[in-house]
Amino acid sequence: MSTKKELDCFFRDFENGLLESESDKIYDLKSRTILLYGAGNVGQRVQQILSESGLDIVCYLDRNEKLALTASIIPIFHPESETVSKYKKEAHVIIAGLFDEHTRNSIKDYLQKLGYSYIYQLNEINFSQYTKEHYYENSIENQCRKLNIFKEEKKKIYEAFNLFHSSKDKLCFLEYIKAHLTMDFLRLTPPDQLELQYIAPDLNYNKNYSNFIDCGGYDGDTVKNILDHKYKIDNLMIFEPHSLLFLKLVDFIKKHMEYFKSAVALPCGVYSKTRTLPFDLVSDAASTGRLDQAASNMIQCVKLDESAYGFKPTFIKMDIEGAEFEALRGAKQIIRRYTPQLAICVYHCLSHIWDIPLLLNNLNLNYRFHLRSYNKMTMETVLYAFPKK
Repeated sequence: MSTKKELDCFFRDFENGLLESESDKIYDLKSRTILLYGAGNVGQRVQQILSESGLDIVCYLDRNEKLALTASIIPIFHPESETVSKYKKEAHVIIAGLFDEHTRNSIKDYLQKLGYSYIYQLNEINFSQYTKEHYYENSIENQCRKLNIFKEEKKKIYEAFNLFHSSKDKLCFLEYIKAHLTMDFLRLTPPDQLELQYIAPDLNYNKNYSNFIDCGGYDGDTVKNILDHKYKIDNLMIFEPHSLLFLKLVDFIKKHMEYFKSAVALPCGVYSKTRTLPFDLVSDAASTGRLDQAASNMIQCVKLDESAYGFKPTFIKMDIEGAEFEALRGAKQIIRRYTPQLAICVYHCLSHIWDIPLLLNNLNLNYRFHLRSYNKMTMETVLYAFPKK
């Protein structure tokens, strides 16, 4: 799918409930007792969709013991809890998370060994059987829960689609949206290799990382990957708000200072305003830390336009767990002034895949846009923007 005609067909199928009509999907869940494996954001969205459609959701299953202490509409139990043992033979367990293939298979094997008889992936459930109100307006991303795909957003999707340069970009765009609307992530074109993320060798541009701003530096993994691909970073500015990861990041920089003329590491998030914001820290999954109004931890966030004076970026990368749109709003001046090459993650929120290219295009900087995915579940999907030659 790479033409406007195919996008028209996509919307027509979506409106008529034909995006997923495969006979191998499970249609009738109304007579079943259902357990959801995974009490995270995706599990909560699935629970809401199914419960509002009249299905009986008994509880969540989750191996994270801490989740059992959090507020939830339905109870959360460890899969090995005696409390849920009575459901093992008859209940349908839905693995409600965007896990990679290896993790999904591992979870399924684990549950089968515990005695659970009926276990299904999200892609095995036909969600289009439920009312359009529930199916269409309750996205799996919390930020897009009231997304109106037919009115306000439809025009934006067409505009963003037309911004992409090649058929590969447009195919990635359409497959991404379809996968999220159907919750079926197994029929996607195979992704590019993860180690090529932010490098994109198939995009024929002279990548310039000489003055590199890394928003969401993690432990230095992106910088290391760039250096491993024999690119030069003269001056580095890198942001990482998670305290434990920041310490690892600083240690990485100290050990590799021979590669840089200067390196500035800041224990901050990046946002549209310079302010403190609540941040959810997950101790056993550091990379999932993200801004969350319900979180008790606070982090300092900064606006790039107010924190990078004198730094003339040639390349800006952002992977900041859903704050990318706001961070770009806070970087308009520096982007307008220097027109850096950009690599922005757009997979944390469904609407980002069209809202972010539109935001950048409205700066009127003559960027050319590309889209690449580096994970089978659409995770690690990156929007590239390069100034036209």
